[in-house]
Amino acid sequence: MTEDDIIGYVRSLPGAVAATAVKSTGEPAVTRGDAFLPHAPDGDTPKARRFPFATLGHPGFGTASGPARPGVFPLGAAVGRKRSGRLLGHGPGTADTPDHTGAGRLLPPPVYAAQGRASVLNPAGTTSARARALPAAVHDRARRGRR
Repeated sequence: MTEDDIIGYVRSLPGAVAATAVKSTGEPAVTRGDAFLPHAPDGDTPKARRFPFATLGHPGFGTASGPARPGVFPLGAAVGRKRSGRLLGHGPGTADTPDHTGAGRLLPPPVYAAQGRASVLNPAGTTSARARALPAAVHDRARRGRR
């Protein structure tokens, strides 16, 4: 799946919106081009109250996923601490440091694992089903008011 495929899919979920960070809205330079996918049932939740249940970024943000590479992007999702342990096989922040440069594996993100997030780098090919299932599950969690 491409970034546009994932954004289109998420936009089809009830109350989900997609906002791409751009200079004209005053977003920090490091986040420009990243997509933030919050649950906003009214379609216009104030920016200060938005908490994305999923994000699409660029690997240049952190060094763990390596230097920016064309066509490579991480999908991050707020799965929660309990689900993180089930999905990743360990609790947030308790595993050895995994290799974040490989594509298609569900991993704890290099920065936000302790917050109960999971990520997959370049969710394409064999992980397309997971790339849809992951945002759908965390959207439902956000819809119920859980971060």
